[in-house]
Formats: sequence, structure tokens, C-alpha cells
Amino acid sequence: MVNAKAFPARKALGAIALAASGAIAGWVFWTRVRLPPPDRPLRVALMHSPPYEYVYGDGSVGGFAVEVVREAARRRALPLPMRG
Repeated sequence: MVNAKAFPARKALGAIALAASGAIAGWVFWTRVRLPPPDRPLRVALMHSPPYEYVYGDGSVGGFAVEVVREAARRRALPLPMRG
């Protein structure tokens, strides 16, 4: 006779193993594969949404979200001009 309670545990273990293997494959791809930079600058659209995004009168931008995106682009060596 088959234990009916063993199947949910087996399914959960299979789901955990599948999620772990997907996470490992994603990590390997993210850390090992380097895509070439785009041939033109990326454009990022934003709107005045304090305190995360500010668009100043002269067209420059600032704020927490802007700084996070700038740092991510800098780390990946992507040109990213921003203006409001």
C-alpha cells in the first residue's frame, strides 16, 4: 500500500529542487554571460515623483530612483544620458 501523505512532500521537494536549479542557472547566466553594450545610448523616461524622481527646472533629474539607475548603468558600462 502506498502512503498517501508521501506524495505532497515529494511534490514539494521536487518544486524546491526545480526552483533551486533555476536559481543556480540564472545566477550562472547573470554572472558569466556578458552581452555586448548597445550601439546607442539607452533612454529612460521618468516623471516628477518626489522623493524618488525629481525633474528640475533646467531639465536635469535627480532623486533616489535616478541614482540607483545611474549606478546600475555605470556598473554595466552603459551610456545613459538622462533629462526631464
